[in-house]
Parts: sequence; structure tokens; C-alpha cells
Amino acid sequence: MEDLKNIIKVVSVLLLGMAWFFFEFHLSDTDANKIKAKYVGMFQGQRVFESSMLGSIVSDNYSAFTLPDIGIFAGNGVFSSSRIDGIVMMQHEFGHVLQARKVGMRFYYDVIAKESSMNCDGIWAYNGISHDEFWTETWANYLSKQYFRDRWFGMEIKFPGHYHLYYPSKNVSASFLMRKLLSSF
Repeated sequence: MEDLKNIIKVVSVLLLGMAWFFFEFHLSDTDANKIKAKYVGMFQGQRVFESSMLGSIVSDNYSAFTLPDIGIFAGNGVFSSSRIDGIVMMQHEFGHVLQARKVGMRFYYDVIAKESSMNCDGIWAYNGISHDEFWTETWANYLSKQYFRDRWFGMEIKFPGHYHLYYPSKNVSASFLMRKLLSSF
């Protein structure tokens, strides 16, 4: 019975992750619009995939998202180029894995992934808060910063010419997370 519960949990997490992925990119069923992602390696035990659908680090127009323990999906070169701005983004995305480990997969997908995806790219700027300063992102940065310590390359302050290194960090309280959990029902 416990195995069946775990299988159902994994399948539901995969389906939610896939639904978010397809929603984000507004895909149709034509071959031209199918996502092509290439496996490029491992980062902190997470598989990393790169796709031109998420931009390219060369163009300075790229993004990423994380499905914890499934993989980190990023624009071309974000991981494979070993550029500092790509490393910082990978550290940030790993922060989302740390969130899932801290609160569990269900809370991660029901609350964190949902609010994060709704806040990105101007879909829903909650109370005018930009994506990089939204609680889901600053908490991921906080956890990642604690994990990597002196190897954390993010910056807390925006500097002209270095915006791709801006990853502000902020912890959240247990009571804040409890309110988020209760409001998700």
C-alpha cells in the first residue's frame, strides 16, 4: 500500500511539473513546437537539461526552472558554458531543490512552484513584486546561500552591468509557510 502511495505521489508530481512546463511555453501539438532539451550533466545531484526554448546565455536572455529530483531545465549554455552568471543561476535553481527537501514535494508543487510560475515573466506580478524579489525566489537564494556558503556567487545588490548576478536572499518564517499552506486549500 505504501508503494502504491509513493507511485501515485511521483506520478502526480510529474504530471503537475509537465503541466506547468507546457503552460509556461504555450505549446501546440506540432512537431515544430515540441520542446527539445538536451541532457548536459549533473549539478549537486540534479540532472541538468538545456534548451533553446529557455534562451541562451550567449544572448543574455535566458531562464530556467526546476522540477526537484527530476531536473533543472535551463537555457543553452547556462550550465555547460561554466560562466559565472550561469553558475549563479544553477545555484539559485538548486535552492528550489532545497525548498522541496525542506517542505516536501507536495507543498513545493502546490504552493512554491505555483506561485513562482505565476509571478514570472509578468504573468502575475504579485503586489508589484518582481520575480527576482518574490518570496519563492529570495527564499531559494537564502537556502542556496546557506548551502554553498563562501562558494555562493550571487549578489544582494543590483550593480549596473551585473544584473544577471542579482539574487537577493531572504529567509521565511515557519508561520509564513503555515499561512501559505493553509491558504492553498
